[in-house]
Amino acid sequence: MATTQSIKVTLQRDSLQTSWGFRLQGGTDFRTPFVVNKVNPGSPADGNLQRGDVILIIDQIPVSSMLHNEALELIQRAGG
Repeated sequence: MATTQSIKVTLQRDSLQTSWGFRLQGGTDFRTPFVVNKVNPGSPADGNLQRGDVILIIDQIPVSSMLHNEALELIQRAGG
């Protein structure tokens, strides 16, 4: 039986032009939670996120009621 746990992950990048290096799927428009679909090797996300991780909060903002594009914009503006 699979178990789940919530952990806080903080990613860092050099600038807003640096990609976080992960692909996200889901959102209220798809009626699914936000899930990491892919992590690029050598990226800020590599070693911190893995495929299948569920994203609950981005930059201290809960995302359970967000559309896909809203979450993407939040991710793109975060950090740097």
